[in-house]
Amino acid sequence: MQQIEKTLDELNRVAARYTTLKSLFSQFQQSIEKASKSFPVKGIALTTVTATKSEVEFLDRRYTISFSVADGHGAIEFTRMKEPPANSEPTRLALVRFNGEGVLDIKQPASEDPMNLKEESCCLNLLVHWLLQDAPA
Repeated sequence: MQQIEKTLDELNRVAARYTTLKSLFSQFQQSIEKASKSFPVKGIALTTVTATKSEVEFLDRRYTISFSVADGHGAIEFTRMKEPPANSEPTRLALVRFNGEGVLDIKQPASEDPMNLKEESCCLNLLVHWLLQDAPA
């Protein structure tokens, strides 16, 4: 009986961690959605599809921003969606990880400070960087 209690405790710990990480991703979604409405660059369309996925359209390209958990950390993946021909594959453009405090595994541009999902400016910085890196020349 003691083993099942340990297993259930571990399962509860994992579920709580997932909830925390998913909540941080939800903050990220809300931050970029709010910022995109008043952003000076026009033409960025952002839609929250589910609690774990958003879609972005910019310059006739469509992207997904999705949440997952890997090795106890949250992960945000930025992917260009399929384009014709229909057999083309989505292209992963970026993958960042974050801890339970929202601290990302990347630094702010021109700084040694880590980025944090709790800061709206960092969330917007990520989105702008991702869009710029894939913008047509």
